[in-house]
Amino acid sequence: MIYREATAADVTPQGIGLVAAGMQEVDLGQEPMCPVRSVETMMRMVQDPNHLVAVSDNDGVLTGVIIGSVAPSMFSDSVFATMHVWYVRPEDRGSWTGFRLARIYRDWAKMAGATTAYFDVNSGVDNRMAGGLAQRLGFRHIGDTYKVAF
Repeated sequence: MIYREATAADVTPQGIGLVAAGMQEVDLGQEPMCPVRSVETMMRMVQDPNHLVAVSDNDGVLTGVIIGSVAPSMFSDSVFATMHVWYVRPEDRGSWTGFRLARIYRDWAKMAGATTAYFDVNSGVDNRMAGGLAQRLGFRHIGDTYKVAF
């Protein structure tokens, strides 16, 4: 298994499908993904130094992805990092893939100058296990995520 930053060559049906599967698990699947918008967004993110798109690659098969970004804080001179997508295919869960992708995000956030990094665990797949993984990487639990659909 290779862990690496994604490139424009990964913005394929396989790569977009991996993100789409992750979005389904966080209940964002109610908003259908637009193929054109998805490709445009992914191309922009893989080329933007303020975004991280990292993948796990097993002989050309993408098995996991993590997407994060850094941005200035609204009310201070600090920079913070936010994780947007963290997904590992079900058949690859229980391996080191999720941990390694999460560690890549944490380390990238620090190198990108963030003073704080946020790690969201909100898929409902196994939040206790994922939360434990986040805590082993130094993140602490600060709340929960709620949503309402209109």
